[in-house]
Amino acid sequence: MQLEQAGGGRADGWSVMLGGGGVLRPKYDGADAYALRAFPAISVSYDKGLFFAGPAGIGVTALDWHGLRAGPVLGFQYGRKEDDDIHLKGLGDIQPSLTAGLFASYAMGAFSLRGTVRQALTHQANGLYGNVSLNWAHPLIPGRLLFTASVQTAFASGSYDRTYFGVSPEQSLQSGLPAYTPGGGIKDVGFNASLDYRLSRHWGLRGFAGVTQLLGDDGNSPVVLNKTQGLVGLGVGYRF
Repeated sequence: MQLEQAGGGRADGWSVMLGGGGVLRPKYDGADAYALRAFPAISVSYDKGLFFAGPAGIGVTALDWHGLRAGPVLGFQYGRKEDDDIHLKGLGDIQPSLTAGLFASYAMGAFSLRGTVRQALTHQANGLYGNVSLNWAHPLIPGRLLFTASVQTAFASGSYDRTYFGVSPEQSLQSGLPAYTPGGGIKDVGFNASLDYRLSRHWGLRGFAGVTQLLGDDGNSPVVLNKTQGLVGLGVGYRF
């Protein structure tokens, strides 16, 4: 979550936001059961995004030319525990990993096109994952209330799919699920929307919701109980 409308940046070029909230989301990617989870929201930006750190990772804008921005980014990929849901019993845990990759965005007035691609580093079997989104932002109350909507698609390597959606012969014996070996490709498509409300110069509130449809080999995995995945959340942030 990014509460970027909570206030302006400081005179020295730094913008710092601290906050958090709660989100109701599936217990794992493909689950049919949901859980309410707390999350922190911390972001730091310098010189309008020349350097940034936050939910999107730690990155540097190496290219900034006529609305096109791009550069390297380091991030974190969440793992999965078989204790997260009874349907995962016997599949073992997936370890989290540091990631490295590239980001790019192009601004076109109220619209922006954004994309990232990241490779797992510390647990390379977690593979490569990326997404592309088309975003639209519209101020419902100028300077106070901002509506943002986006359509997105995600893609992944065969290694990623086998880790998160595959079932090896050994896992099949332990879990009772059929063995399954997915390949890489388009992972899902989705729609997201958010409302950012500026409470004061420093405080901001964000409500957000989204829905994602798992596709292809990932959607057909025996690990998946529901191809349609939703989320809804609320967060608050204070910008220094």
